[in-house]
Amino acid sequence: MNTFVSTVLGEIFSFLPINNLFDDAYLILLDFVAAIEKDLWATGTVSEEYLKALNALFGNFPRLRATEPATLSIPHLVTSLKTGSEASQEAALDALFLLRQAWSACPA
Repeated sequence: MNTFVSTVLGEIFSFLPINNLFDDAYLILLDFVAAIEKDLWATGTVSEEYLKALNALFGNFPRLRATEPATLSIPHLVTSLKTGSEASQEAALDALFLLRQAWSACPA
């Protein structure tokens, strides 16, 4: 998945209703996590576009925040905080904030 595709998907998901297409969004989230990991291994950083698209998924599908792929994205988000550009760091922090909201809502 290239950055253009991820940007377009992020924009599309920002306009979708919250509960539509959850299963498709889950599969796309798996693809994003794989693309982020591939990007991280190839360049040592995570593309800002991937992170923005990830935020669009988490923002439009709150139930995705409590899924396994969301949990698998955490190490990549932390790495992006350490090595990414300022915009990437901000997008990673936004994604971690959205994940934190899901953890706060979960029973202990």
